[in-house]
Amino acid sequence: MAIRNDIPYPAFDELLLFCNRLYGAFDGALKKSSPRLTITGLQVLTEIAKSVESRTECTQAQIARTIGVTPSSLVTTIRSLETKGLVVVERSEVFKKHKLELTKLGHRALRRGLVIRDIILESFHDDLPSDDRRKFFASARMANRTFDQKVTTEHQDKYLKSLKKHSTRARVLKARSKG
Repeated sequence: MAIRNDIPYPAFDELLLFCNRLYGAFDGALKKSSPRLTITGLQVLTEIAKSVESRTECTQAQIARTIGVTPSSLVTTIRSLETKGLVVVERSEVFKKHKLELTKLGHRALRRGLVIRDIILESFHDDLPSDDRRKFFASARMANRTFDQKVTTEHQDKYLKSLKKHSTRARVLKARSKG
């Protein structure tokens, strides 16, 4: 079988190249920081800090949902952050949920990581003309909303299939047809 090299949307190659370059610059700068962080690690620290501000409990599942990964894929990242003394994990004997909290060292690492992020993003931001910048970010927001809607629809369809002949299925299908 031959591999197609005529990509239907060649602009995606440009987008992927840009994302790889931005990711590489950001990831490289974070890995040089002390303590070493990854982009996912910084996202986890950020979400824990946000939960403190909003006075809500922070769990691995909530963070995973927010940053768009599976809870099991965060296990290694959270263990690493815990080993480095950046987070404390309160494990529950009764529930599968584990409460996450930032330590003082975690707060300092978060601040350093956000400064690094700002430097990388400002460099990119300053190089783009303002009109192009607005269009770029508007397109990114729209693409993220579309992707989120697609994932939600796929989850709903999967749930519907799992119901089979259950009476709830008929109600859900009826409600969908009205909306």
